[in-house]
Amino acid sequence: PWASPGAMPGHLKHFYSNAAMLKLPSRREREYAREVREKRSKYPLKNNAGHLK
Repeated sequence: PWASPGAMPGHLKHFYSNAAMLKLPSRREREYAREVREKRSKYPLKNNAGHLK
């Protein structure tokens, strides 16, 4: 409804030329391997086990 059928090819050509400018570049490779970091506890660990003596 916003354009006549004869004008659609021109609109689509303009649309595709604009869409090419918006295409993102490909992702670059990582410089280092991914790793899972250890989750820190909110509370300190009790190192001495007094119940084992």
